[in-house]
Amino acid sequence: MNVFIAMLRGINVSGQKLIKMESLRKSMETIGFTDVATYIQSGNIVFGSKENDSEMVANLIADTIKTEYGFDVPVLVLTLTKLQEIVDNIPFSVEVIESPASVYISYFFSEPDKVGMATIEINKQVDEQFLLIGAAFYLYCPSGYGNTKISNTLLEKKLKVTATTRNWKTSLKLVELAHELQQKYS
Repeated sequence: MNVFIAMLRGINVSGQKLIKMESLRKSMETIGFTDVATYIQSGNIVFGSKENDSEMVANLIADTIKTEYGFDVPVLVLTLTKLQEIVDNIPFSVEVIESPASVYISYFFSEPDKVGMATIEINKQVDEQFLLIGAAFYLYCPSGYGNTKISNTLLEKKLKVTATTRNWKTSLKLVELAHELQQKYS
């Protein structure tokens, strides 16, 4: 059994694309996933599947949401290994990481167009730090995510990629839940 983490982009935001997590868990079980767990209302799912192909799993989830809820939702599916790698690559100091409300990771659905990074730099506030590593963008914004100009929307527009952003605490919790499930299957 393989452990996957799915991140849905743009559900339950400002009253748009509403999905109750209990309903989502049941939908995921209906399509054959096991031990389905969700974390907070923003569309984070940890589950087991016999399938090996994360892209196929993402398409299956997106198709199920379209059928059952009537709207399109971009779905990123990561293996535990990939999510762990992204979390392990955090480029910030221990002091920064200990301020989890100020640390965010934007997960990209494909490789970003790095040409747009110059525009991202222009939008950086004095106290902010960021780094792009592979298909993940790490942001430290001590004034708060609501005050940064480096939003998910800006990243998508300038780097020409679909993205979904999670705070550090959520990223760590997803790793924890996935490890717990992996231990169950071992």
